[in-house]
Amino acid sequence: MSKSSNEVPTSVTYYREYGLHQTPDKNSPTYIASAPSWTDMEQLLKFQMPHSGDVVTNDYATLSDDIDHIPDNMDEISERVRAVRMMSLRTDATVHLGTPHRAPDGHIYTSALSIHRGAIAGATYKSMLYPIEEEMGMTRANPKANQHVRDNGTALAICSDLICTKYEFSDQERQRARRLFGLTAWAYTEGNNEDLIEKAGGEDAYYQEQLEKVIGGYVLPYLPNVTSVVIADEGRPDLAPYNAAFSRQY
Repeated sequence: MSKSSNEVPTSVTYYREYGLHQTPDKNSPTYIASAPSWTDMEQLLKFQMPHSGDVVTNDYATLSDDIDHIPDNMDEISERVRAVRMMSLRTDATVHLGTPHRAPDGHIYTSALSIHRGAIAGATYKSMLYPIEEEMGMTRANPKANQHVRDNGTALAICSDLICTKYEFSDQERQRARRLFGLTAWAYTEGNNEDLIEKAGGEDAYYQEQLEKVIGGYVLPYLPNVTSVVIADEGRPDLAPYNAAFSRQY
């Protein structure tokens, strides 16, 4: 990924461990919930759910290792979403849950569901799918029919869709967005990038470098009123999660 000519300067704080992390967001209490599997995420939300604010989970937070074809397991996944909805009844926090979700049109999308007081208050669907996601049974969403920004100015983007804010957000959404939550499985990107990884000094440095380029060069230049970006990441067995809180520098 080449450097964007209009890259926006940022400051960033990383939280390179699984768990619940409170970020320095000045707008409202914001928490990153990062876990390697549904079992860990369920325990995290069950016992550490904050009383208010926003909780952002990583992408595919409701999956476990035994699920490889999502349509065959949607009943189980839907029960896990229901469990999060029940947990949210105990708090005034909004959980932005990364999960496969069967939309009203019948398709199963990689989704970010905003859950508050037991209800799904909003849904954002991923449009830029990797081949492995399509093999797992996911459907590419139409970005023009998508809801990227909630009524309070919170924007959501799922993993690789972070690169496409210029094209996927409507003009109105770009102006309305005040902060952005990214739900990611960042180090699972596909492609022949061995040379770039070697040049960066290894996979860990490479993926961190790419994340910073995407936020500074592909998100903030096209969302002019966004002042902060929070990333909740799944990590990888051999790489710690890239949980992060970015702030625009003026």
